[in-house]
Amino acid sequence: CPTGSSGEGVPSGCTCNAGFTGSITKSSEAPFFEGSCDAVACPINSHGESVGAGCTCDKGYSGSIKATSADPFFSGTCVKTCSLFTCPKGWAPKGDDVVGSTRKACCEPVACPSGAGGTSVADGCICKKGFSGKISASRSSPYYTGSCSSVDCPANSEGANVPAGCLCEAGYSGTIEATRSAPFYKGECAAVACPANSAGNNVASGCLCVAGFSGAIAKASKDPFYTGSCTAVKCPDHSSGTDLPTGCSCNAGYSGTITATSASPFFSGECKAVACPLHSVGTDLPSGCKCKEGYKGTITATAADPFFMGSCTPVACPEHSTGTNVPGGCECLAGYSGTITGDDENPYYEGSCAAVQCPTGS
Repeated sequence: CPTGSSGEGVPSGCTCNAGFTGSITKSSEAPFFEGSCDAVACPINSHGESVGAGCTCDKGYSGSIKATSADPFFSGTCVKTCSLFTCPKGWAPKGDDVVGSTRKACCEPVACPSGAGGTSVADGCICKKGFSGKISASRSSPYYTGSCSSVDCPANSEGANVPAGCLCEAGYSGTIEATRSAPFYKGECAAVACPANSAGNNVASGCLCVAGFSGAIAKASKDPFYTGSCTAVKCPDHSSGTDLPTGCSCNAGYSGTITATSASPFFSGECKAVACPLHSVGTDLPSGCKCKEGYKGTITATAADPFFMGSCTPVACPEHSTGTNVPGGCECLAGYSGTITGDDENPYYEGSCAAVQCPTGS
């Protein structure tokens, strides 16, 4: 049998081998047969010398080719694999060894990355509330570009970031809420004003009680965003009034001024007891002053300078006596006998001058 065929010999019949096509018939003339068995070429998407010699699937194709004796003299095919398919932007290839030539067969959708929301990258991803950035589909791994980054907590607030939640710092009032549009949050933390009877820029930077008030103001995170208070200090000893801030005046018989201050004891100055005035005796005006012996009058403490009213005037020498006045000394007139001394009770002297009787024989 000629090349490409097999059998016992041409007379008994020769058959083309698997992978060869043709026929062999016997003939009486040399070479004593007619026809031939021709090698079948490797089918589409494969390569090799021939089917009989062996065919290998081309790159990007998968399968096997086997020689057979029946038309088309081979079995099997070489089908496309996904290595020949380019996935659209935002789709990830399943693998080069996967058989297929469509997006459905060869690609799988890429999930939206961290911080972004959406069905998939291909369908579109939008940064979640409180995140800043943009996600765009691409053909190279990870099949998208860009990112969604968490936005830091804004001024005067604290927390990990806006998506995780931000709270106003102590001394500030307000709320911070995440949004999708720049600056990716809404709201603010505003400094709380110093409360009543205190002064300062705001609670956060510090508030001090105003003059005449005692206490402390500390910043806090809960409404009203501060703790403490400033309480009016009472008027000090020997003074009267509602309290230091509204004003304190020295009591009657006391001299001085009281001025409200911010430092303990929250006032300056004092009210000192005024000494008893001329011709009077006593500890001081508030305790009471009494005219000296031989003087008459009253001394009453007042709040206005000289802090008393009234006076003590010397009592004139009584009848039948002579002198400047009782305190200065009084002597009985000629022909009168007795003594005159000062006293602190009305008539403010003691004694008298009595007429001396005529002596015997007159």
